[in-house]
Amino acid sequence: MKVDLLDIPGVGPKTKTKLNKLSIFTPFELINYYPFRYEDKKNIVPINELVVNQKSLISVKFDHGTLKRKFINNKTILTITGQDETGRIEMIWFNQPYIIHQLRKKEDAKLFGSMKVFNGKLYLVNPEIQVDNRTDDRTFTPVYRVAKGVHNNLLKKVMKSFFENYSNQIEDIIPLELRKKYKLLRKRDAVYWMHYPKTENHYFRAKITLAFEELLIMQLGFAAIKANSQSINGFSFKCEDGDIASFSRWLLFELTNDQKNSMREIAEDMASKSAMNRIIQGDVGSGKTVTAFFALYLAWKNKQQTAMMVPTEILARQHYATFNELFSKAGIRTALLIGSLKEKEKKAIKKSIAEGEVDFVIGTHALLQETVSFNNLNLVITDEQHRFGVKQRAVLVGKGTYPDVLVMSATPIPRTLSLILYGDLDISTIRQKPPGRKDITTKLLSYDRYDDLIEWIKQQITKGKQAYFVTPSIFENENDLVSVEFVHNRLTGMFDKFNVEMIHGKQTNSEKEHIFAEFSKGNIDVLVATTVIEVGVNVPNATVMVIEGAERFGLSQLHQLRGRVGRGSEKSYCFLLTESNQSQTLERLTTLTETNDGFQIAQRDLEIRGPGEFLGLRQHGEITLRHVDTFNHTKMIRTVRLEAEKIMREDPNLKNDSYATIKSYVETFLESKKIILN
Repeated sequence: MKVDLLDIPGVGPKTKTKLNKLSIFTPFELINYYPFRYEDKKNIVPINELVVNQKSLISVKFDHGTLKRKFINNKTILTITGQDETGRIEMIWFNQPYIIHQLRKKEDAKLFGSMKVFNGKLYLVNPEIQVDNRTDDRTFTPVYRVAKGVHNNLLKKVMKSFFENYSNQIEDIIPLELRKKYKLLRKRDAVYWMHYPKTENHYFRAKITLAFEELLIMQLGFAAIKANSQSINGFSFKCEDGDIASFSRWLLFELTNDQKNSMREIAEDMASKSAMNRIIQGDVGSGKTVTAFFALYLAWKNKQQTAMMVPTEILARQHYATFNELFSKAGIRTALLIGSLKEKEKKAIKKSIAEGEVDFVIGTHALLQETVSFNNLNLVITDEQHRFGVKQRAVLVGKGTYPDVLVMSATPIPRTLSLILYGDLDISTIRQKPPGRKDITTKLLSYDRYDDLIEWIKQQITKGKQAYFVTPSIFENENDLVSVEFVHNRLTGMFDKFNVEMIHGKQTNSEKEHIFAEFSKGNIDVLVATTVIEVGVNVPNATVMVIEGAERFGLSQLHQLRGRVGRGSEKSYCFLLTESNQSQTLERLTTLTETNDGFQIAQRDLEIRGPGEFLGLRQHGEITLRHVDTFNHTKMIRTVRLEAEKIMREDPNLKNDSYATIKSYVETFLESKKIILN
């Protein structure tokens, strides 16, 4: 689009500055600044059907005998009663004295406003008096989110001016063939209808077109990444039919069918010439880590190095301990590389890795340092993959020569969203729980049951069990959330015969390490924590979790937290405490009491919060969906995926003229992935 904001008639330096407050710096950003709601100023609503706090258009005859004007604190208040065939309503205008002249001249009028309740009486407050000779045939009027000094009328004026003068510069992104095939709108019509829909059907057709476009750009990008990775020859590992059985003899438990299936998929990928690019997604406690260990077992058999990157030192130590416990006699040389180690220790470990004396290194972001180099890195594993940025993973992968990549996610993702979020990855799913793993009994409680709950927990601790108390915030007075400090102080008095400690993200790594170590040893009875315990903490003796202010968390996060108990064979419990009495909130939290299936919970969470907020994905820059609805657009998501794969098969570099426009958008999508379309 070869036009500047200042080229739009009516936009001068002052207006441009105001638009900049809304992060609108270009005409492209202007037209993509969509309304967050619409006002219906065409359909007349009878007085007896008006809804409180909802703006509506009414047509009334004025009762001039009720016209009143009074002054309070130098401000004018005008009132008049109007009526239609269904009833009467009083209208009120605050500090708009000029309105009285319009009211005296009119016998009837159409008014647009919101009905409010004052002192038990209904009023139409500050309604607009609609001009009868309007030529505007739009049903819905856009309402935009604004900032201080920027009003809706300004945005409407600028938007209208752009469309009147430059709408022909809006390029079509979806190729003509696909637009015709799926009966989609031209881009300029779709954008215009998003701002000025004549009917709801206009709006939905525009939304479908823009959702299709959004998905096509993303799926073409993913298809390009996948094609690129498949075209690269990685290390071809020698894999045999008996590998799973030989690996299993080191384990102290039986593998589930889901684990075995995932291992077969991993072995098939690693045996191929193309570099593996696979994700294992599974519920809390489903055995993803052991499945990933199978991949490194194959790498070790082939005399290749493996690096596993995890987000926290606590999780790194835990994986390191678990692996060595299982495979101490296998002869696999392991190392732990984390930031808190002394420089002398780190230097020695780095030397061993570089010289090939380490087969498997587990570490945190410390693995990304320039001083870390490998002898023959051909397998990279990342745990809790959504906590790492794309560039961080790329740095670790870059330390090898096109190594196989395996990522793990303990957050179950519904299938439809997986096609968007993990479009460039092959997916292995583990739903089954290991034998002997018991479901966690979850109860929803109000705070008036708190004292009873404390007494019950004391009984559990007396039996040798431990408990977590999780809170949404660290310090008091933080957005009125329940705080670790407050709960710790309260519980110290209530559990006066037991050891109560607290842990949170503001503490140093060494402080957190010490507290977790003491809790793991059983020296702490009650641990008060923030969501710092969400990732990977494994204390089988902890059988009770209390989550305070549970309504402050998303369902998937609550499920992740709940997964910190039930790690052993003992019966475990989770209590969700809330002060809320809102039916919608209670219904949402009840989901946790009805199922332990993380996939069902993730689906429900996604329905409630939408894909943008789900798992905090926006924060990690992995996904931004403005128009796609993962429920209403399920069929479209699959359709676009197939179309994108077909396009990339036929024209992998998008050289056809019909792809000229969309190619630039796909390239922008790929920039962070370090893939270039030639």
